[in-house]
Amino acid sequence: MPIRIMADGADCIQAHLDQDNAYLVALDKDPNQAGILRFWSSSTYGVVLGRSGSIEDDVYASRCQADSVPVLRRSSGGGTVLQGPGCLSYSLIMPILAHDQFKTIGSTNAFVMQTMADSLRHDLPSVSVRGHTDLTLGMHKFSGNAQRRLRYALLFHGTILYNFDLTKITYYLKQPPKQPAYRNNRPHSSFIINCGLPSNRIHDCLTQTWRCVLRDFSLN
Repeated sequence: MPIRIMADGADCIQAHLDQDNAYLVALDKDPNQAGILRFWSSSTYGVVLGRSGSIEDDVYASRCQADSVPVLRRSSGGGTVLQGPGCLSYSLIMPILAHDQFKTIGSTNAFVMQTMADSLRHDLPSVSVRGHTDLTLGMHKFSGNAQRRLRYALLFHGTILYNFDLTKITYYLKQPPKQPAYRNNRPHSSFIINCGLPSNRIHDCLTQTWRCVLRDFSLN
């Protein structure tokens, strides 16, 4: 099998971040293994900063502390996100030799994001890729994504908002200092939306598409 599909039932955001890294390190040590596409979600809220994200710049830390919302950090780049109920997270862990488009950061971003958009287009005809690693409907973002690369393997993961309480984002996250041009300095409330698809439909669309895209790769 060129790719393994996993749905993880654990409910700790930090545990899922650790699991992503564990799979990435294991695949880097033995890149002849099949890649992994895993899905997970959390019933509780947590703020997750990118590798170089700043709590001071990105987070209302006192609100998080008062509400026992943990502030965590992932190993990949990208911006700060709030995860929790109504957010489906996915992780693609692949050998770099699995596809020609995985050779560079830029080509990986373009290939994975276009594949993600194509997987949802039947249900979301207006889906687009903007700002390198955002999925949008029109000019409104519903998915943020990031990657981490080792020598022989890469991790590409992201969040897909489908039935999220968007007021929580405004409450816990500040306006980010770094923004894609298409955001035009809009506040979270005017920029971020839910895609509206059921989580099981998103899971099925991504699974079918990635199995098709990667079914013929070989590691020789």
